[in-house]
Amino acid sequence: MESDMSDENRLITSLPTTTITSDPGLLVLLRYSLQKNYIAIPKSASKTSIISNINICDFQLEPQEVMNRDGLEEALIVDWDPSACP
Repeated sequence: MESDMSDENRLITSLPTTTITSDPGLLVLLRYSLQKNYIAIPKSASKTSIISNINICDFQLEPQEVMNRDGLEEALIVDWDPSACP
């Protein structure tokens, strides 16, 4: 059966082979943010989720993996600019 996951989705969710997690996409994006010196504040409603989010220190993305994800840039504005508010 063919997977309907796009190559971009695979790139986002793919983890180093030594890492096993219940939410690979979240951990990859958190780790990517950390390695790029971005601030990421994940929502965590349960103890299990908080512990899982801490596990981003258990692995690193290789430089090529970071560069591949850099290529996914869509120029989306996902932050709030307080200087633009009256």
